[in-house]
Amino acid sequence: MKLNELMNKFKRGTSLAAAAAFATTILATNVATVAAAPVLPTPRISFTFDDGLTSADANAAPILAKYGFAGTDFVISGCVGMSTTPNTCHANNDASYMTWAQINDLKNTYHWEIGSHTVDHACLASNATADPDDCSAPYGGLTPAQVNSELTTSALTIGSNVGVTPTDFATPYGDWTPPVLAQIAAVYASHRGFADSIDQNGDGVIDHGNTYPYNDYLLYDYQVQGDTAGGGVSVAQVESMINQTITNNQWLILTMHDILPNASTNPADYQYSTTNLDAICAYIKSLNIPVVTINQGLVTNTGNLLPNSSFDTALSSNTTDTTSWSTDDPTDIHQDTGGNGNYPSPANSVVLNGTTKDIHLFSPQVPIVGTKTYVLKNYLNVTNMTVAAGHEIDFYIDEYDASGNYLQTKFMKSEVGDSAELNGAWVEELAFTYTPTNATVAKARLQLVVTANSGAKAYLDNSQWFAEDGSTTGGTGSGSAVAGDVNGDGMVNALDLSILLSHWNSSGATLATGDLNGDGTVNALDLSILLTNWGK
Repeated sequence: MKLNELMNKFKRGTSLAAAAAFATTILATNVATVAAAPVLPTPRISFTFDDGLTSADANAAPILAKYGFAGTDFVISGCVGMSTTPNTCHANNDASYMTWAQINDLKNTYHWEIGSHTVDHACLASNATADPDDCSAPYGGLTPAQVNSELTTSALTIGSNVGVTPTDFATPYGDWTPPVLAQIAAVYASHRGFADSIDQNGDGVIDHGNTYPYNDYLLYDYQVQGDTAGGGVSVAQVESMINQTITNNQWLILTMHDILPNASTNPADYQYSTTNLDAICAYIKSLNIPVVTINQGLVTNTGNLLPNSSFDTALSSNTTDTTSWSTDDPTDIHQDTGGNGNYPSPANSVVLNGTTKDIHLFSPQVPIVGTKTYVLKNYLNVTNMTVAAGHEIDFYIDEYDASGNYLQTKFMKSEVGDSAELNGAWVEELAFTYTPTNATVAKARLQLVVTANSGAKAYLDNSQWFAEDGSTTGGTGSGSAVAGDVNGDGMVNALDLSILLSHWNSSGATLATGDLNGDGTVNALDLSILLTNWGK
């Protein structure tokens, strides 16, 4: 049994005895062979199917399996089992929806990911005024509490019926606003839209691919339905998107609905033919491009170098503290406990309040290798920002040599208020890659600047910093360069395991007591990191 499969059996509340027994079991399976996977800017493709239609299991899954592929099905939990037509499913009452047995067949036989698509395909942001056909009550004009119910009830229902709670979500109709997206982020690890597009390269051409290392909460997709005879999408058009994906090293997410042998060519019917789907799969296979589920496509890694990454511990006001998150303005930048963070621990975050001067948030220093490339991901929920030049939240990297001497600061990225209609609001997984200036850089820290008079109010959560090549170099242990080395002796062994288990489930934990992922508690997540790096 693989490590991640075993880890799925354990939660934060796992007892010390169970954890110790579990550790013994894992060590007996030669955990030293399990390493963090590299995450690289290579092209990838995902097949996503919306609504949980019967044809996903009956028609789409066998075609994908023929080529060794798996997909992601975003299921409307309240429509499961409506297999006869007409029915009462709001999405389409003339379509047939899978039973739980068929959904489990997708997951267990074909290894598909099951995502969430709400309880009843409601409009999460719009009302009848905006769209009387789809968004009339009770399927539109939802309150925040009703939106939350659509999100959480769907996740719980799917989880209880398929055994795995979904972590990825697609909005019905692609209907969202920044406040709705913030609610989605509190429950799910990613969000795939439906009607979103962007000119990624500034060349006047609309792109549907996602640029590495991706914004997990706005994954662009390419809608595939109908055929050229009815004004829809041809196989040649999809192949063109695939070619663009290869050229730009992007992630192409294809969105389909009903896959039928005699599919309608009218795109308004949201159908696509089995013949066309087979041809697309054959083309992808011929090019040897990885096909991933949404969960597999996200850029993640267990070797997060940043402690207290979910901000479950308060910030320090000592900006010379190299081991803690700190700020030069604890009045306007501080820990927030109001549930404004994101999955998987939204309870705590850091609030950033703009003032009349530049104010700063600093991460702990982390040991790095000057020749490696790193990925940094930060959940940023901006609820307000003045829409004017220079009013922004800036992300920098401060670099130091091995002795801790300051070398230079590199500008990385900015979030600006660019929509007066939204009062500068925006929600995203702000992600970027960082390559040290030169080989003399041995330590670095993240620096955020909230610029003067920005009018900003924002929340930062789930800060991640990991090596792109999958190595576990840097700061996850007590000053160690190896993830899992709790006592800092340069090795991950029984001494580290003993320390971790002796502080099991303790709150307010630190790196030195076994809190390897920085969430403030020593639990199964930390045990996973330690065991993954056993013997290093």
